[in-house]
Amino acid sequence: MKRVVCRAMNVPLWRIALSIALLVLVLEPGTAWAGGYGAYLETEFSEAELTDDRLDRDFNAKLGGLGMLWDSHIAADNLLNYRLGVGYRLGRRSIHRQDNETVNGFIFDQTIGVSLLRSSRFRVWAGPSVRFNVDWYSSQGDLDIVDVGIGFGPRIGANYHLTDRLSLTSSLSFHYAFLSENIENSGSNQTYEGSQYIVGLRLGVFWRGEYDNWDE
Repeated sequence: MKRVVCRAMNVPLWRIALSIALLVLVLEPGTAWAGGYGAYLETEFSEAELTDDRLDRDFNAKLGGLGMLWDSHIAADNLLNYRLGVGYRLGRRSIHRQDNETVNGFIFDQTIGVSLLRSSRFRVWAGPSVRFNVDWYSSQGDLDIVDVGIGFGPRIGANYHLTDRLSLTSSLSFHYAFLSENIENSGSNQTYEGSQYIVGLRLGVFWRGEYDNWDE
């Protein structure tokens, strides 16, 4: 993978993740063993603006992905939940006056959810989400292209409890992201920076832990 310069993020991502996780544990101290693990499928649509005086790299993209989830409170009667997702994405993007490019990438995202509605059968939640993604492209010509993005925005979702161990989940997210793109062409490197707007629809399934159940 090529070296990509991303000057907008001065704080390491692991510190953000650790801070959010510790915040949830402090606010919800009695249920550290609740939660569950799961898997998801996702469809994502995005628009990016990467235009300067020399090169127009604006693009639209459609990607599909799959990955793993962990959530601190899926069915339990708690106000807050912390959700972590890690996944792989594949798709196509369309660039102005150029052929489409094949996109591969990895995504890491996390959300703090606040319960809006909850019962023994379902939980509806919403809250702020942060994401970090690295994408690389298969393009015509002698080009190596790597994008690094970090985005912030809301995510709203719902959990549907099928049994005392199994839940389905769905969520809709919108992220505004800073995007840094590095292009290497015949040994010459050029970095472009811009913004990206991302909408994602995610469907998943959770296997819940022993203590993640509604307390009647």
